[in-house]
Amino acid sequence: MTKPVTRKKRSKITKVLLFPLLAIFFLVGWSFYWIGQKETKQPKKPLGKTTSRQKEELEVIVIPQEERTLLS
Repeated sequence: MTKPVTRKKRSKITKVLLFPLLAIFFLVGWSFYWIGQKETKQPKKPLGKTTSRQKEELEVIVIPQEERTLLS
């Protein structure tokens, strides 16, 4: 028994059906890339320097979880 030759046709059909999807992905990706480049060309505002008086102290605390007790 020989294998049918329909495998090559299926491959061509899948290429034809996937091409529009791949084209859309390409266009969306290229658009994001182009927009990202456009944004970086604008001059950025300089960040204001903070003095030691303006810096705020940060306190980190740990909140313990409540212990589970077994009730009889």
